[in-house]
Amino acid sequence: MAMDETLYQLDLQADVAASLREAEGIAKVKLTDNQLDKIKTIEQQEMALWRAGHQRKLPQTSDEADSELIPALSKNERILEVLTAGQRIAWQQLTGPPLAGIQR
Repeated sequence: MAMDETLYQLDLQADVAASLREAEGIAKVKLTDNQLDKIKTIEQQEMALWRAGHQRKLPQTSDEADSELIPALSKNERILEVLTAGQRIAWQQLTGPPLAGIQR
C-alpha cells in the first residue's frame, strides 16, 4: 500500500464524522438524511461534553455506563453504529483495515 493511501485512510479513520461530512464519504457510504441528522446530533453531544469540561473516562461497569453523562463509546464508535451493515462494508473499503494506534 502506498504511503499516501495509508495516510489518507488514517485521516478518515481518525475523524469519522468529518470524513462522513465530505461529499465523497456521503456518496460512497450512501448516507440518508436521517443518518446525517443522527451523526450531527452525536457531534453536538460530544461538543457539549467538551464545552462542559468533562474529561473522557470509560465506565468500569455497564451500570456506570447507564448512569454516566459521558458515553461509554467514543464519538467515532457511536457514529459507526449509525451505519447499516452494507454501509459499514463500504466504509471499510474506503478506509481500509483499522490502523494500529488509532485512539477511541
